[in-house]
Order: sequence, then C-alpha cells, then structure tokens
Amino acid sequence: MELIDQAVFLSAERDCCEDARRIVVSEGVREADALEILAWGPTSDEVLGSDGGASGIYGHRLRSGAYVLGRTTLFGGPLGTRDGVRASTQCLILRPRTLARFAGNPFALLHGAEAAGILRPHEELPTRLEPLAFGGRAGIVDTALLSQLCLRPGVDWMAALVQAAIDSASTGVVEGTDPEGVFAGVVNCLPPECRMGISFSIGLRFCSRRPYRLVAVPDEAGELERIRRLYHVTVLDLSNQAPALVAPAGSWGSVVQRVLRSGRTSFFAGQLARRPLDFSPPDLPALALQMLEEMDASATAGEEEEGGWPAARESMEPFLAQGESGDDEYETDPWMASPDEAAPPLRQNRRRAHAPHSPGPLGGEIPTAAVIRPRPPSKDLDPDSPEVLHALERLDDLVFDAVSGDRASLEELKTAWPEVRDELGDTLLAESRAQYLRYALTSWEKLAHRDALRDPALAMQSLEVLCVLFTGAID
Repeated sequence: MELIDQAVFLSAERDCCEDARRIVVSEGVREADALEILAWGPTSDEVLGSDGGASGIYGHRLRSGAYVLGRTTLFGGPLGTRDGVRASTQCLILRPRTLARFAGNPFALLHGAEAAGILRPHEELPTRLEPLAFGGRAGIVDTALLSQLCLRPGVDWMAALVQAAIDSASTGVVEGTDPEGVFAGVVNCLPPECRMGISFSIGLRFCSRRPYRLVAVPDEAGELERIRRLYHVTVLDLSNQAPALVAPAGSWGSVVQRVLRSGRTSFFAGQLARRPLDFSPPDLPALALQMLEEMDASATAGEEEEGGWPAARESMEPFLAQGESGDDEYETDPWMASPDEAAPPLRQNRRRAHAPHSPGPLGGEIPTAAVIRPRPPSKDLDPDSPEVLHALERLDDLVFDAVSGDRASLEELKTAWPEVRDELGDTLLAESRAQYLRYALTSWEKLAHRDALRDPALAMQSLEVLCVLFTGAID
C-alpha cells in the first residue's frame, strides 16, 4: 500500500477582520509546495455557507507537478460571534505515480479516500502529520457515470462542458443538484494525461487568486452578477438549453458528443486505453481525428454498442430531441497556472516551452507529431466466431498496454498469449505478431529521440513482451 503526503491548515476569523492561517505538513512535502498550498487554500469566508459543517472541495496542480486534492470544512457559529468561524482544510499531495493508478482522475481518488476514511476535518491543528497509507486503483473511464450524465445534464451539455474545459481558462458552471458528478464526468471524457490539468472547485466562492478551470457557482443572481462583472468569466447554466454550437467539427468536444449520443462509452474507454505511448495534451486534436476515423470505420462495418445508455433511450427522447435541435519525482506540466495568472487554453499550449519531463509513459518532452497507435491487428482479420474476435481484441489491448509500461497487462499477457496461440494457431496470428513487433520498435524509437533520454525499464518490458510473443512466456 502506497504512502501519500498530506497537509492540514486552519483559517480563523477573529473579530471579522483578521485571517490567521497555520499549516502542518508531512515530512515529504516541500516548503515551496506548502507555501503554494496556502496561497491557493480557501479562507473561512470563501466557503459557500456560514454554518458549521459547510464544506468545499478543490483540486489543482502545483508548479512542482504534484497534485493537491483538498477539502475545507467550517466549524463554529455564524460570523460575528466571539470565536467567529474556523475553516479546517486537509489536503492530499499526490505524486504522478499515485494519480496514474487512478487513471489521472482526481474524483476517483477522492471517492477512494472518502471510503477509506482518510479525509476528515481537524478542529485543532496537529503537532505532527504522518503520510497516509492508501491503496486502490480506478478504470480509465466510468462508463456508468457517463450513461447517467447523458440523462442529465444531457449529451450536448457534456460535450459543451468538455470543450469549455479545454478552451477556456476558467468556466463557471451552475449545477444545483450534483456539480461533483458533472465535473467528474468531464474528467472521465478526457485522456488521463489531460485530466490533471483540469483544476476545479466546488462549494467555494469564485476568487481571482484561485484560477480554477471549472468552478461550481451557486444559482444566486447576486453572485452570478458579481462573477460576470468582476472577472468576465463565462457562466454556463445547465438548467438552460445547451448551446447550439457545442464544439467545432473534429474537436475533442465533437468526439465526446458523438460517443455519448451513440452510447459507445465502452468503445471510448478502449480507445483511450490505446492512446499513443508518448501522448501529451497538445496531441489531443490528433487523437480526436483518429477516434473519429475509427468510429466512421466501425459504423461502416455495422458495429453497434452492446450496452450503454441507449438501453434506456425511451426515457431520454425528450433530452435527445432538445439536444438535436439545437515515478516518485514530481513533474512539470504545460497546463500549470500560478495563483497570480490564469491557465491558458489548451490549444495555446502547443508551442509553450516548459521544463523537461521525466522519461516514461506519463512524461517526456512533447514530440513534434503525435505517435498514433497502428490499426489493431484484430481489425484486419476476418474470424468466423465473435468469441475469436473478442480474444484478438483483448490481445491487442494487452500488447499495447504492456509495451506502454503497464506491468499488470504484461503479466496477463503471459497467461493469455499461450491460450490464444493454442486455440487459433500460428498461421492466423503471424500478421498480428509482425504488427506488434513493428509497434514496439517504433514506440521505442520515438522515445529514444526525446532529448536523447532512454528509459531502461520500458526497454526491458518491451523486450519481455516480444519474448512472450515469439518464444513463449519467460520466467
């Protein structure tokens, strides 16, 4: 079970005029990170609601590359009492390796932390904090959540929110029922490497010194007017009809709209799992084009989603009609924003200079062109049995993920490959093995050109994959 660092700080209103904050961190937290956590952390008067028990959550990435996931809870009586209101904030400081276990999804990690009981308010500042033991992992896409969000706020709204999160420095979202679920859905609609760049806040007042990309704002006329007047922020009210133009053709938002409208969330999850080895946020347009081509090809072949939200299509027809009408080292990140300046839109980051990433599947300098995985060998075969096709597609997933550095996929491949080979024979699998070999060599060659850095661990794992495919599983 992995140990993760934490920080706790208190914010106290004294006579309604002074804010005093102190912070305690576990041993692995850097001083610069602690200061930045305080700079972004909310005070007691920035939590929506003044009664004890009111709370807010937020997440953002630090300059060091660590990701902060925080919860702020109010204690005490209404403002104006002798002791005033105290706000207790606990933050989890997450390294890239930790987030990778949860597919870069802070909401999946938040739910895991809540279930484990490690997120709890501290009424008094502790004298010492220890790292927290935390395990678990999450799948790349929560397909059940996306199916629910197709009902409310609807397909077009989800596509619009995803595109706004990509293009806009900050977007206010009015969603009075379940803002956490909606924001989690937006994150699920992005590749893992893009998810850590989506900062968010829920239950906190909009503040210019905390430039979150997605901010849940209350449905209050005065607060909405303040945000529009002072900060010139686009506010999207999900109770209204979705915008007529959701996203430009070929954009990631249009991919999301098409996936959700057709109910192909399982296809979407599979495509994200097969993303290029050295994928980075600026490669999103290339991945969007590839995914649209795959959907066109599968539609031509007559493939349909086996499940998903169309199973309840009758109950959703009103929504459809409305929409159709109208590693332990920290890394730096091109989506980073300081508390003093808002994060630029994603599409502007394509030529932005930034510090080198560490080598590996989740790091590396941005390549000059996207490395797109080849058409899976299973697509070029014509097996007579659906079971055979399923086995071949699963084999594609295991090989691609194992070459990308997923150890669990490699271990599963060692068991699955002999079974598939015995069932189908070497003749049917010959072309597949040749394509897998080309992919492994091409991926390694691309990584080798990144600042002349090579990752021996990835090289050894690629060799293991090839040994499994060409000589049988190795010990």
